[in-house]
Amino acid sequence: MRSQRLPAVLAVLYLLFTEGYAATAGPTQIRPELCSEAIRLAHILHRLLPDEAETTALLALMLLTRRPPPRPHHSRRPAGHARGPGPHPVGPTADRRRSPTGHHRPAH
Repeated sequence: MRSQRLPAVLAVLYLLFTEGYAATAGPTQIRPELCSEAIRLAHILHRLLPDEAETTALLALMLLTRRPPPRPHHSRRPAGHARGPGPHPVGPTADRRRSPTGHHRPAH
């Protein structure tokens, strides 16, 4: 019986999430409360059915596409932030050390 109802439950959760992600009506395009509720319910369903691949996939899809992302992806950060602070900052090509030992510097 569960296997017959699961696709319908997943479809409803997906519809709830997509309505929150891109609302079809109302004053705002995004309705975060609907996204959050769909994600909350998907978490519960995933805890109840951890071996169901479709449940895991739906939860992953929701978490990856929600707005705003939980933290900036490296590809969305300004240049120089991908590596973080350290001995190898991103800079103009002329200022970079060329040799593995770092002793050679281009002439200015």
